[in-house]
Amino acid sequence: MLVGQRTADGRILYCGAVGSGFTQHERADLAGLLRGRLTTTTPFAGPAGRACGALFVRPDRACEIEFLGHRRGGARCRAGLR
Repeated sequence: MLVGQRTADGRILYCGAVGSGFTQHERADLAGLLRGRLTTTTPFAGPAGRACGALFVRPDRACEIEFLGHRRGGARCRAGLR
């Protein structure tokens, strides 16, 4: 799942992807929730999120993601969805 962070001015900046922390049941529930929110345009401002085969949804949901720190080069280490 591609994720972003909303800025004070309302733009959504791409932060990366998460995929850990989901059970099979949670993945199925999430797919059902997002299926009805599909859109043809990226919600991300600026360059990002055009991963091969990515599907985009309306950005009307939020989640909390735990970041463990940064890797060399500035990439964030994610612990998964909470």
